[in-house]
Amino acid sequence: MACRVTGRNRLVVCDSVAPSYRQVIATYCQAQGITIDVVTTADAGGVANEATAGIVAQYPNFFGTLDDLAALGDAIHGEGGLLVVSADPLAMGMLRPPGAFGADIVAGEGQPLGIPPSFGGPYLGLFSCKQQYIRQMPSRLVGRTTDTEGRTGYVLTLQTREQHIRRNAQRPTSVPTKPCTRWRRRYTWQPWVATGSGRWQSCATTNPTTPPSKSTTCRVTRCRWKASSFRSLWCPAQLTRQP
Repeated sequence: MACRVTGRNRLVVCDSVAPSYRQVIATYCQAQGITIDVVTTADAGGVANEATAGIVAQYPNFFGTLDDLAALGDAIHGEGGLLVVSADPLAMGMLRPPGAFGADIVAGEGQPLGIPPSFGGPYLGLFSCKQQYIRQMPSRLVGRTTDTEGRTGYVLTLQTREQHIRRNAQRPTSVPTKPCTRWRRRYTWQPWVATGSGRWQSCATTNPTTPPSKSTTCRVTRCRWKASSFRSLWCPAQLTRQP
């Protein structure tokens, strides 16, 4: 999407993005002729240029560290590119959202919200962008509205951006099964999310405030990064006691 918006074919991906995510990015970009440069987060802003469509970062990153999204955003926006962020929705109950740092496109996995595996799915994919890029979003958009009697309803919106309504389309297309089930699952779990920011914040703060298991004791000598962290902490440690 960032390449389509900017008309460029180069992405800078921070090496702190989860390896599995980087593999998926490479798979999608390979067939489209999009060049991917994986660099350290500290170097990401410096290697961005006028040919870069966007910088891809994760928040919190794979190692649990909170990268400086504001610095990455300033660097890529100065070159006319977009800041793309993969965010943990549970962490948003405690941290500032990526949009506060100028992120243009934000995606995430809804599994941390408590969705069960369900024998392989369906899972929940989260996707958002700035208002000016909404017509470039993939898949279909469902809007919430009310009918003439004031009843709540959900309808497809901005349909002119879809293939099935275009005159130059060779044949109409239908929505695949997975996007449909994904939307249904989203509405199923939305009431839990909307029960109040207090409950969401309570869940988000449980992880950093809960002490580690007493079955294993580690002596931490130093952390790899001097930055705040969430969910996980990457540091060399010496195991002093085993279960």
